[in-house]
Amino acid sequence: MTVYTDMKDSDLSAAAFEGDFNAYEELIRRNSKPMFLLASVTARRQEAGMGLMAHAISLTWQYRRKIKDEKKLLEFLYKQIWKSAEKFSVAGEETANRSEALEVQEGVWQSSRQMMNHRSLIVEDTLSRMNAEQRTVFLLKYAAKLGQEETVMYGFRSEVQLEKRLIEALTMVFREAEEQKEDIGEVFLLRHFEKEHEAITLLPDDKKMEAFIQQGLDEAKTGRTVKGRKRKRIAWTAAVTAAALFLISFIYQWVPGGAGEVQAFDQSYWESTLDRDSYSLERLKNGDYVPVGKVLPEENGIRLIIDGAMQTSDGLMLWYRLENTKGKEAPMLEDVVLWDEVNHQIGIESDNMDGSTRMMKDGNKTYGKLAVSKLLSHVFLTSAQELIITAFVDEGQDFRWATFEVTVPEFPVKPAIEIEVNQSFTIQGETFHIPYLWLTTNETLVEIKSDPANTASTEQLIDPTLQVTRESSLGREIEVKRGEYGSETVLYFDSIYYDDYTDLELQINGVRHFEKPADPTIKINTDTGEIVEAPESFAEEVKVGEVDDASFYIYFNQSDDFNYSMENQYLDAEGNIYFPQGNEWSSERVAFKLTDFDYAQPLTFRFSSYGERRYTSVEELMESEDRVNISLVKKY
Repeated sequence: MTVYTDMKDSDLSAAAFEGDFNAYEELIRRNSKPMFLLASVTARRQEAGMGLMAHAISLTWQYRRKIKDEKKLLEFLYKQIWKSAEKFSVAGEETANRSEALEVQEGVWQSSRQMMNHRSLIVEDTLSRMNAEQRTVFLLKYAAKLGQEETVMYGFRSEVQLEKRLIEALTMVFREAEEQKEDIGEVFLLRHFEKEHEAITLLPDDKKMEAFIQQGLDEAKTGRTVKGRKRKRIAWTAAVTAAALFLISFIYQWVPGGAGEVQAFDQSYWESTLDRDSYSLERLKNGDYVPVGKVLPEENGIRLIIDGAMQTSDGLMLWYRLENTKGKEAPMLEDVVLWDEVNHQIGIESDNMDGSTRMMKDGNKTYGKLAVSKLLSHVFLTSAQELIITAFVDEGQDFRWATFEVTVPEFPVKPAIEIEVNQSFTIQGETFHIPYLWLTTNETLVEIKSDPANTASTEQLIDPTLQVTRESSLGREIEVKRGEYGSETVLYFDSIYYDDYTDLELQINGVRHFEKPADPTIKINTDTGEIVEAPESFAEEVKVGEVDDASFYIYFNQSDDFNYSMENQYLDAEGNIYFPQGNEWSSERVAFKLTDFDYAQPLTFRFSSYGERRYTSVEELMESEDRVNISLVKKY
């Protein structure tokens, strides 16, 4: 008999991957607390967080065979939480308005409550425009107050990735504050999320937590997902829940979508879904769309018709109709996921920030528009990819779900747009020239050449980003797009081909010089606290704590002048490798918890170079003299 409680997480994951639901249930229950924390933080409140957690539990089980590493099901689940979090999140305006009620401490806050609320709105508006990674890292730092080591477990590759995403997020906040002539710093960000931190980090009642975990597991078994976006959850009684689950388990079946009938598509409702998106409306009037007119096979009394599609810079829009063929209530969309040809998730449904009408009901029918955004940079849309669309209809005890597979339409090839820039800039004594940029439907290319007299090449430019400014009904918006090097003379960014932008700026954060010294080591006799060997740049104190319960702490201070991060291991004088029992990281210090052992002294601690300048505070990031902004296009 298998004893699941004795198994490691990785072994439970592998067993669940192969279909062992008992192993999956043990994995979920064992990790429910960190799972709940992530869900509550990213959904911005406990109730929504529990719903998000149940949703992710169900979704992960359904899509478990799509992960590459069978032992990383838990990481996959964490990613499902933060990728879906915005669907379950409270509105930014609600959070900003709550902050207006925060107590203003005399001597700390000089702004009025009205001004503080304006700054909060800037934070919330910018947060709504961050991508899933940026948003999650930002909230885990300021709302959950987690360090990088605690954050990296939630489905991220490395601490370097976290630091880059945090800097991207902070850059967006600070630029927006600067544009609106407001002062936002580290202290304000912590204060803004203070009440939220207190609320979401308190564990709920055990029975309530158990109910949502069980709901997620039940939905995983029956193949349905949790109702989420801005809808009130139905208060089921125990009897109704049992009846509904029995009904769903009896009638639910996966029917792959095939080639539906082509019919005269309905375009009568399209314009009403673009009432505040004048740019897309103009494209529609000019015929810049693809008619589809496909009826998907009916499933559980729900019919889906795809009328047409329009390619966007970050994905696509679909116009659709849903019909309840067995009742009077109008069906609703639940979830939309974009999968590539090798079953990797590459896109999800995204809210349009333009405030456009998204769907309308008419009796037992729903008409609407959905937008799908790519999760990965430089993913090209092709007809080999599929959209998995889930819909439901709720008629009391008759609760029905349906899942449809929709092939991505074939979009016409559009010519590249060439824009002459002819701008030069100098950073840290190095001069570069930008002759042209090109806009394509898949990417944005910026040509950049290094001056022959330079000692640095374009590949040594640090963290190039494209700042895209738009004017919309919601005001001025700035989106940050990260760059990648395609060659020695070209920077690649995500596409802005269909964006109605007003300004484009290229931001460079410095020049990376390769003649940096080798990564240093510090040797310490932990018996005496003596620093036996250290690089000249390390002029900081090292403190060795007292032995307590067969362990002790060793504290390393970090300064701006010592630009390195510590490796999570150490060696004794005989070359034996050890790992700390735990550690704590912050911008000021690193604390390692070591086992009290008769080591061959001294102990060696290794460091790794960041490879580029590390900002230790948000204020330093804003005041950096190394950063330059180059105007590429200014329409107005």
